[in-house]
Amino acid sequence: MTLRFIVLFWAFCSTAHGQINFFLGKWKNVDPNATGITFLNISLREGDRISIEAWSKCHPEDCYWGEAQAHAYAPNPSSSSANIAVKLSVVFRTDSVETLIIINRPIGSYLSAEALSRFPERIKARSNFRTNYTFIKASRVDSTRVPLTPETIDEFIAWASRSTVTNDAIVEEEIKKAQNDTTVLRLLFGRLQKTRQNDLGSSLITLSIIGQMRNPAAIEKLYNLVREEMPKGEEIVDEGLTKHDALEMLKVKAVHGLAYIRTPQADSLVLRIIRQDSLRATRVAGIDAFLYNRGDSPEAKKQLEPHLKPEDKILLDRVRYTSTITPEEFNEGLNRFYELHPEQLPPDPGAFLEQPERDDRKYSGKLIYYLPLLVVGLVLLSAMLIFLFVLGKKRKKAKDHLPQKDLEDKKPGEDITPHPPE
Repeated sequence: MTLRFIVLFWAFCSTAHGQINFFLGKWKNVDPNATGITFLNISLREGDRISIEAWSKCHPEDCYWGEAQAHAYAPNPSSSSANIAVKLSVVFRTDSVETLIIINRPIGSYLSAEALSRFPERIKARSNFRTNYTFIKASRVDSTRVPLTPETIDEFIAWASRSTVTNDAIVEEEIKKAQNDTTVLRLLFGRLQKTRQNDLGSSLITLSIIGQMRNPAAIEKLYNLVREEMPKGEEIVDEGLTKHDALEMLKVKAVHGLAYIRTPQADSLVLRIIRQDSLRATRVAGIDAFLYNRGDSPEAKKQLEPHLKPEDKILLDRVRYTSTITPEEFNEGLNRFYELHPEQLPPDPGAFLEQPERDDRKYSGKLIYYLPLLVVGLVLLSAMLIFLFVLGKKRKKAKDHLPQKDLEDKKPGEDITPHPPE
């Protein structure tokens, strides 16, 4: 099957409304800690043109990638307009990276996508990479604002989980209104205890809300969660994750919340985690949050450095991409990082591509040539073994029939096997 046929096979498509309605709408990343694509908006423009807008994680607000035209793909070249599109593809380009996003047909309220990111030749320090995402259908939260009260805890969490990038500020407003409500805080921690064993996604959102409340009353419980003993074993609890994986993710979220409270007590505990915690994921989370909340300033790095373990000091030189810097500035920072830490450079993909390919036809041809000789050799070896076996049995049988006197008179090394008369 040629590449051209494969491309034609998948590229045949129709953009009839009935085909792409499943894709249309706003889709939010289910992982609140996602560092890549956070939000997609898929819509239909004039002339049945499919449009996709994308946002990615940045500081202080998500970066808008812009709008690009997408293409729908049918399951086979002969599909009629009644068939349903099974995939969409779209390409976003910036000065520093080109990203191809392949979007699968939604299943219920969930949409999965694969992003293939490719860097230009001038950026030698980074390898092309692939990322898988899962999105959930988002609603227009600005039209149905839900307050955070003791009576609306579950409803608020569901509403917050469906919020879009453009409406996150509205959710934060409602959280800020409940900042000093200790009853809401107690109920959130109670809900966390109920869901943490069987609903990791909801538990992470609950921890995010607790952290954004910035209530000092949450400090002790957040720190106690970070200090919990890590479970042993590989028991699966949620979406293929082990208990160890799930608790590690909860601890990281708790560290983020603790660092966001920004009181002397909270800051002191974050620095203690960075100094003493045996789990590197929580130490890295503490370092990242401590610097992020202080704008990655040189003063913050100077304050943090005495608390770092030797293996964590490299994180002080890490560059963060935000919406306030240009791609060129980010690339300059990335190059400085690799100059300081050349051991962090990824392997050169060209080293693998330049290796000569093995010609299996050459080896298969030699095998066919030597196969008859191998068969003949095996036949001769088998015949020789059979001959030696028969000869040995005859000699043993002849010895068993010799008179006892002949055996007693036998001289060392003398062959007394009877021979037929000449």
